[in-house]
Amino acid sequence: MKSQQPAKQRGRKPLQHTTRHTSSGRPSRVKGPCQACHETSDGCMRKAFDWPFPASQIFNDKGKPFVYLCNKCGLRYNKSAGCVCRHCRWVFCKEEKRKAMQFIDKMRRNRPDGHVDMDEDIEDFVCSPKYWPCGRPWKVGWVLLNNNQAQLDLEEDDHDSPASM
Repeated sequence: MKSQQPAKQRGRKPLQHTTRHTSSGRPSRVKGPCQACHETSDGCMRKAFDWPFPASQIFNDKGKPFVYLCNKCGLRYNKSAGCVCRHCRWVFCKEEKRKAMQFIDKMRRNRPDGHVDMDEDIEDFVCSPKYWPCGRPWKVGWVLLNNNQAQLDLEEDDHDSPASM
């Protein structure tokens, strides 16, 4: 005769009582609010090197200063290579940066020498953050100076222009 065994429950593991330690053994660093959106976050904070604003808390990583951004702003900051509105601190996402680059390229095409000044407003382009109002124009340099390849392209254009020959 077969012995009766209780049926196994599928998909669930029995609850285990574990003790969670509140400390990981490393000293906790207070990172403060996000320097872009000013949200306080206990979760993941990301380092932002070359932050263009004065900050109340500046940290150093191997001698290089940085500030902390919340995960959301930090991801956008890294993907856009540091494009930040100097009026409201909105951090571009990749798509917004691509759109700004298209407007800058249009400005170049509409000029005989193809030159745009870094302090010039991007024509027909304003800051439009998702979470607060701004509506102010962006400067060409806020996009190009954070984009090494665009800066190299600008320098090549200057060398190839008839004025420099």
